[in-house]
Amino acid sequence: MEQFAYIASHDLQEPLRKIGFYADYIKTNFRPAFTDKGALFFDNMLDSAVKMKTLITDILSYSVIKKETNSVKPVDLEKIAAIAVFDLEIAIRTSNAQVTFSDLPVIDGIEAQLIQLFENLISNSIKYAVDSAAPIINISANTTADSVHLFFTDNGIGFDTIYLDRLFNLFQRLHTKDKYGGTGIGLAICKKIVTTHNGMITALSEPGKGATFIITLPLHQIKE
Repeated sequence: MEQFAYIASHDLQEPLRKIGFYADYIKTNFRPAFTDKGALFFDNMLDSAVKMKTLITDILSYSVIKKETNSVKPVDLEKIAAIAVFDLEIAIRTSNAQVTFSDLPVIDGIEAQLIQLFENLISNSIKYAVDSAAPIINISANTTADSVHLFFTDNGIGFDTIYLDRLFNLFQRLHTKDKYGGTGIGLAICKKIVTTHNGMITALSEPGKGATFIITLPLHQIKE
């Protein structure tokens, strides 16, 4: 996986950058010369290049997640949630989403990975919102003596939990690409981050009744 990450970040992305550059140049300067059919094919080609670049980026993100003992430090999850909301400001504003959180504890963890975890789960709730209502996302916590249970609850389209065993696998999708974009890697990244922190992730849901992602993390990581 690490070898693939190196290839993806260099050998695969460079040709895509060139495709994007020249395609944009052609689209800007020669679009009037296209027939309607030619314009459709060209747009499909551009769309495929963008999807390929997104896929490479997501796989690269997945591949570089690993245990970094030296990076573990006390992390305030309240701060992590605030950073995630700030980073997703445009998506939140565009979808009229409401994201609330409070009383999140401090745990031992890798800050950058936990930010990515929160951002992925919030983005997931925004993506799978129902058409008739703005997304409402609440992040809460239940802390015990040695662990914290995090709850990411939304009012989205939900899913049937008979598919729960495949929900966090790479490239697994419960909905069609036509309506819901993405590469099917986001929740796999969440699981890998949680596993890296010696935790567990699961979910509760019903179709049409939203979903709750439940993450259990130790308050303190054992130094290796």
